[in-house]
Order: sequence, then C-alpha cells, then structure tokens
Amino acid sequence: MRRSWPALAVGGVLMQLQSILDSCDGELARLRFQGSKLGQWLDNLSDDLLDVAFVIGAGVAAGGAWCTLALVASGLRVFGQAVMYHEVYRRTGSGDAYSFRIWFQRDKGEVQEVFGVKGVGGHLRALFRRDTYVFAWMLLCLCGQVEAVVIYGSILGGMIGVLMALHLLLRGPLPPPRA
Repeated sequence: MRRSWPALAVGGVLMQLQSILDSCDGELARLRFQGSKLGQWLDNLSDDLLDVAFVIGAGVAAGGAWCTLALVASGLRVFGQAVMYHEVYRRTGSGDAYSFRIWFQRDKGEVQEVFGVKGVGGHLRALFRRDTYVFAWMLLCLCGQVEAVVIYGSILGGMIGVLMALHLLLRGPLPPPRA
C-alpha cells in the first residue's frame, strides 16, 4: 500500500480531534450528572480500540515488518487491557480504569502520588498518558513519520502487555467478585 502525506496528516489530526472531543463528553456527562457504568465502559473501550486500530493502520501504511510489529504490539495491548478490565470489573463492578492498581501500587494514594510527574517513573507515566501519545502521534503524522507512530504504539502496547502478564504472576489472589 502506498502512503501519502495528506492521508497521514488527516489521520493524525482526526485522532487528535477525537481525543479532545472524547475528553469533553466525559466531563459534560459528569457535570450534568449523566454518567453511567455503561458510559464508562464505552468510553474506555472505544479509546483503547481506536488506539489499537490507529497503530495497526500506521503499520499497514508503513508496510512490511512495520505492519507485523504493529500487529504483535497491538495484540499485546489487547491482552493487557483485557486483564485490566477484568480486574477492574471484579473489584468495582464498573469500567472505571482509574481504579485499577498494578501489583506494586497502593490501593489508596494521594492524587499527586498517582498522577504527579516526579522522578523517572512520573515522567514515563506522562509519556504514556493518552492525551500525550495521541498528540505525539498527530505531530509524527504531520511530519510523515508513520514508522515512529508504530514504534511509539509498539512500545506502549508491549509495556501494557508485559506489565499485565507480570501483574497476573505477581498480584496474589484476586479479591472476591463484587456482588
């Protein structure tokens, strides 16, 4: 498949626009007290599926081994997200991904502790926040660097998959399902 800069640029800008509008709809739902468990699930799942599709699309646009890398990394991400959503649902009965804690995180933490940008871990976490990587993907698409999108998406997908595999091995027994 032959890629073109205008198609890459439009794809990146549309992805960024979706991210901005996605942030607005959740805030509006909360402000109007119209949030729901189904809305949480749909919001989080649609973001994750769109991210996976975008990385695969970038891999197809880049062609060759880039497509294979995008598919493998996307598979790892889907596995990791499935593990996370399963545990979130068992613990909370909702799709609130922010309630998930990996094996080395405390269940309760201060906002600054969970979302702060201190130290190497905080800076890495900031690089892998959805708003950050979608913006980076847009910039990379505008620069015609679709392979870099695949690399960024593959690092993200690989980290999610590996962390969740380790989480399964190290977390201990699952809490009983929420009634």
